[in-house]
Amino acid sequence: MMNSETYVITADEQGERLDLLITRKIDEVSRSQVNNLITKGYVAVSTKAEPKPSLKLPVGASITVTIPPDTMPEVEPENIPLDVIYEDNALLAINKPAGLIVHPGAGQKDGTLVNALVYRGIALSDTGGEYRPGIVHRLDKDTSGVILIAKSNVVHRSLSSQLKNRSTVKRYHALVWGTPNPASGTIDAPIGRHPINRKKMTVISTGRPSLTYFDTIETSNGFSLLEVTPSTGRTHQIRVHMAHNHTPIVGDLVYAPNRPKLVSRHFLHANSIKFKHPLTHSEIEIAAPLPEDLTLALKELMHE
Repeated sequence: MMNSETYVITADEQGERLDLLITRKIDEVSRSQVNNLITKGYVAVSTKAEPKPSLKLPVGASITVTIPPDTMPEVEPENIPLDVIYEDNALLAINKPAGLIVHPGAGQKDGTLVNALVYRGIALSDTGGEYRPGIVHRLDKDTSGVILIAKSNVVHRSLSSQLKNRSTVKRYHALVWGTPNPASGTIDAPIGRHPINRKKMTVISTGRPSLTYFDTIETSNGFSLLEVTPSTGRTHQIRVHMAHNHTPIVGDLVYAPNRPKLVSRHFLHANSIKFKHPLTHSEIEIAAPLPEDLTLALKELMHE
C-alpha cells in the first residue's frame, strides 16, 4: 500500500531545496531515494512550479510525498533488551537507554527501538506507518528516559492529541554549565532550523513558538542540575533553550561545542511523563530512574 505524507512550508523552511527538505521530514529515506521519488513523479507541490530537487518553495506551500512500498525494506525483528517500566492492554512505557535510536531511518535500518518492539510480537498502532509502529513521540539518540508506545490506533490518537494540546507533562533532568539566573523561570523563544547548518536548530525570529520551564534542583562546582518541563515539542528544544539561556547542557557537542567533554553523551534524561490514560481516563504518571552513567557523572562533577 502507498503511504503519503503532506507537509506545509514554515517560515524557517522557505528557500530550502526540496530534496533536502523532504530528506529531513522523512528520515526513513535517503537523499538519493528522495531525488528518485521526485524524478518519478511521487512528489507533488501546491505551486505551479514543476517539482525538481533544487526547487525552493515559499511559506504556506505544501508538499505531498508518496512512498511506494518497495522504497524501503521491511523492519526486521531484533532481540534487543528493553527496560519496560509500565505495560497494560493499551500502552507500554520504555526506559530508553542512551544510544538507542527510536525508529529506522536512512543509514540506520536496524538496531532501533522499533526493531526491538517488532521482535516482541505485540500489537502496535500503525498510525505512524510501517517504520514507526506504536511510536507516539521520540527522544534524541543520546537522550535517555521514558517513552510511550501505543498498542492501538485509538490509543495512539489519544496520546498524540494530548501531546499536541499540551495537556501531557514531560519532565526532564538536565545538568548544565553555570548557574541559571533566576534559578527558576521560563524560556519563551522561537525555534527554527539554523540558516546555515540545516542539521541544527536555533532560536530565530522565523521559528515556531517554543516554551520551556526550568527549576534549579542543585548548584555545585560550577554546574546546576535542573528539572526542565517543555510546554512545546520542538526538535532539540531543551538543548537549544538551555544554550540560549547561557547554561548549555553538559556533554552537548552540538550546542556547546567549545565546552570540555566531561561525559560520554549529553546529560539529558526524560525523567517522567504525566498524561490521561486513553482508555480509563485516569491521570497516570510514569517515571524512569536516572541511568547509571548519569548518576556517576553527577557524583563526580557535583559531589566530589
